Amino acid sequence: MKKIYLLIALITFMAINLNLAYALPGNVSESTGNNIISGNNSLSLLAVDFGASDTLTCSGIVQFTDLSANGANAWIWHFGDGGASSLQNPSHTYTSGGYFTVTLTTVGVAGIDSLVKTNYIHVSFLTSPAVSNDTTICAYNPVTLTASGSGQIAWFDTISGGTQLDTGASYTSGPLTATTTFYAASQQSQPSFYGGPADSSLGGGGYNNPGMNRYTTFDCNVTCRLVSVLVYAMGAGNRTINLADNTGNVIQSLTVNIPDGESRVYLNFDIPPGTGHRLGTGGNANLYRNNAGAVYPYDINGMVSLTGNNGGGPDFYYYFYDWEVSAPPCVSARIPITVTVNPGPQASFTYSQNLSTFTCTDLTLGATSWSWDFGDGSAAVLTQNA
Repeated sequence: MKKIYLLIALITFMAINLNLAYALPGNVSESTGNNIISGNNSLSLLAVDFGASDTLTCSGIVQFTDLSANGANAWIWHFGDGGASSLQNPSHTYTSGGYFTVTLTTVGVAGIDSLVKTNYIHVSFLTSPAVSNDTTICAYNPVTLTASGSGQIAWFDTISGGTQLDTGASYTSGPLTATTTFYAASQQSQPSFYGGPADSSLGGGGYNNPGMNRYTTFDCNVTCRLVSVLVYAMGAGNRTINLADNTGNVIQSLTVNIPDGESRVYLNFDIPPGTGHRLGTGGNANLYRNNAGAVYPYDINGMVSLTGNNGGGPDFYYYFYDWEVSAPPCVSARIPITVTVNPGPQASFTYSQNLSTFTCTDLTLGATSWSWDFGDGSAAVLTQNA
């Protein structure tokens, strides 16, 4: 028996090292289809499978997860762009757009198995917009900037991060007093997926008192955006909706006036990956909740899973129905437009009086034209001094 175990171990060791050698990028030719194993090994019990954080990505960064069963102890990934990895759960960055076929080969005591997912990853990089030229204005004036490109144009105040100022093909600033650079980017929304109970008909229920601090718990598997939820309000009024982590620290918050009855509330909360997130009202509810009928978990396209609540029972369901979830919008690199602000003339003058005659002397710096209005209805005087 010892000889048999040693033979199995030796075969496994050789298979692992052979496949790991092939996993190196220099040893693989994706263009000729020279994968290690194509198709599935019918003699293997490994049941190879895998998933990805995003199958449609605009960043090019994808986290892959091994979902294989039955004891794999070596992994060989081919990402379709010439890249490869021997990690169990690798992250890969695509640098060009297109569709990419991904292959995972697993090795273990149960054998060798391989799975190919054709055109599994779609990488779509947005092209930056064409923008209006840098311009010069006088101080205390607004400026209107224009841009054109794919999707929607978004306007920002910094080259990264910062505040989104507006959306649309043009942006008009407020009065400017100093030279300022604005940034335009192309932005494209991702498809939405809906999940959770579609409405409040899943069981009995009623409206919570305003002081009830209840929330729904959920896990987020990939970075995503909670676009909107459906709610049922008893009476119109402001409600604060909080997104918190599993310790109760508020990540994002929105106070919105919700009308009486059924309505959809647009949150646009960006949710980081994590478990035990909370979506609640901070105690100012007066929103409908179910006290029966909920069956957790509620999965939303593998992105979000609603797992429970902090209320009266495991089949209670709180407040937020028909969740709309999407990947974060694709955003291109930002293109700057600089507005140079020249100091404008600041009107100033002095005067002298001789009986009823006034002589006005202009003290303005930088003026090139003048218009005097003496307040008595007489015609304007257009000379520098009057």
